[in-house]
Amino acid sequence: MTMVVFHLGVPDKLLYVCRLLRKASRQGARVRVVADEVECAQLDSALWTFEPSEFLPHARYDPAKVPHPSWSHTPIWLTQKDHGWPDVVPPASVLVNL
Repeated sequence: MTMVVFHLGVPDKLLYVCRLLRKASRQGARVRVVADEVECAQLDSALWTFEPSEFLPHARYDPAKVPHPSWSHTPIWLTQKDHGWPDVVPPASVLVNL
């Protein structure tokens, strides 16, 4: 069954999303984050720095790059809203729309 959850009014959206992605990743979910260009860049940086002792494997979709076979194993994908729904990004069980 499909479930929709809204997370509103959080004081630090980037930190909250990082924690949400960490939780989803620990549960084995494949996640797609859809955001504008600035939010994608900020989230990409935040995922590298929000927790010094952890690493959340993720990739930022870039239509200019040729897909690599290892991309299919990446659990968290950051995609820009203006890039549409690229076929090279694997299906996700969790969608986060910033």
